[in-house]
Amino acid sequence: MGRMVYCCIGILLISGIFAPASFAGELESEIQLQVRGLESQDREVREAAAKALVNMGEDALPALSALVKALKDKNEVVSYRASKALSNLGAPAVSPLAEAMASSRTAVRKNAADALKTMVLKDVDCSAAISALMRGLGDASARVETRSSAALVAMDEAAVPALIKGLVSQDAAVRKGSAASLGKIGPGAGPAAPYLAKGLKDKEAVVRAACARALGKIGPEAKSAIPSLAAAMADQDVELRCRAVEVLGAIAVEEGAPGAISQLVAGLGDGSQRVRSRAADSLTRLGAPAVPELVGSLESRDGEQRAAAAATLGKIGPSAKGASRSLAAGLKDSESGVRRACAIALGKVGPEAGDAVPPLIDALSDEDVEVRCAVVETLSGMPAEEPGLIEALINSMVDESSRVGTRARKAIVRWGPVTAPYLAVCLNNNDYKVSIAAAKALQQIDECPDAAIQSLLDALNSGIPEVRETAVVVLGRIGPGAKDAALPALRKLKETDRNSSVRRRVDEVIMILEEGDLAPQ
Repeated sequence: MGRMVYCCIGILLISGIFAPASFAGELESEIQLQVRGLESQDREVREAAAKALVNMGEDALPALSALVKALKDKNEVVSYRASKALSNLGAPAVSPLAEAMASSRTAVRKNAADALKTMVLKDVDCSAAISALMRGLGDASARVETRSSAALVAMDEAAVPALIKGLVSQDAAVRKGSAASLGKIGPGAGPAAPYLAKGLKDKEAVVRAACARALGKIGPEAKSAIPSLAAAMADQDVELRCRAVEVLGAIAVEEGAPGAISQLVAGLGDGSQRVRSRAADSLTRLGAPAVPELVGSLESRDGEQRAAAAATLGKIGPSAKGASRSLAAGLKDSESGVRRACAIALGKVGPEAGDAVPPLIDALSDEDVEVRCAVVETLSGMPAEEPGLIEALINSMVDESSRVGTRARKAIVRWGPVTAPYLAVCLNNNDYKVSIAAAKALQQIDECPDAAIQSLLDALNSGIPEVRETAVVVLGRIGPGAKDAALPALRKLKETDRNSSVRRRVDEVIMILEEGDLAPQ
């Protein structure tokens, strides 16, 4: 019977059927009723009573002692609701909640930490609970550790002094948790930077990594830690070196931190690909400010570092135009990987690297096919008007590597009509390979200027059928502009050429020129 009564009363109070008490006596009676409910042997009654007290908010203060006791209830729902009710009571509940952080039960400690965080967010002064929350950072339960850290972080700068002390705790878990919490506080934890820097030498790798991460989240305010971060770059722990690089990158965004940039550039030569990759990413984000240091690294004795510096300059793109001369010099590096990286980088710098065209043209004769491929790709992105560029790529169309030749031809075709006169001249080249390559390229260019007519007429006398046929087709594309000069030569070719395919093309083009039909395809 008692169980049923308590359940009914609790449910009615929670659902709002009973109106809020208007008089102190009535409210006191309700609280007393719920306190008795918290002492019930019945789980459902205790849960209902705890929920009712949560809904009373600050008015449940007279139930403080009962709620503290209920916080330790073996039933997790009751314990959780008691912690919620306590978090509504403000300052009077801080001390009991701090004491609950020493409970032997994980759920109680977790709920107490949650309640303290809630009060901090409500602007309740929980500074008296800091010591208890600091112990929670070393808790065996990850849930308690996480909640304790969240409560301390919610205190923001007020918790920084205690967290700094935590960095020298005998408990590695507390040191790690303190560092992590300082990182979550972010720039407001700037005063902790020197202490976090010392933590980079902690005997525990997890603590060192946590200190590095925290410095990164503090950002430019942590630039006093650059020397310590530089020392961390020599640590055997790859994870720490990765974190150090990330922190240096975050610091380097602030002007006046050249030391950070130097260390990032040094990171390009790290033995770990992960470290090198992070260093390159950080330098890329920095952009132009990183260029001078990267240019200097192109003189490194380490070939891999030279290549990495060149690749990073390429990622920076047009903003790295000041490195063009150094990258061009790198096209003569003793290592093919460096030469290739420099060629690719010049391509990503783009037309801003126009002064590098002559060295790039020279590099078309590089002994390494990968270098030549990279050079062709880069030259294809330069303005076709650059002196000697079109002729150089036409010659590359007959490179001993078909990969190079194909890339060169695509570049020529992409430039379009401007290359047609050069290709027409090449139809009459003494090297039949050049003539055929020029013919293939001309076939893919839709327009050809009148300036190429004489070269095309000369090509009608070529000993290579493919060249003669190409010359005929292109004359047809020029159309009326080629009529007067081309018709006599074509009529003669029709009578003398022994190749049926050529003669068929000649018939088509004569008809086009005489009747103004469409050009042959």
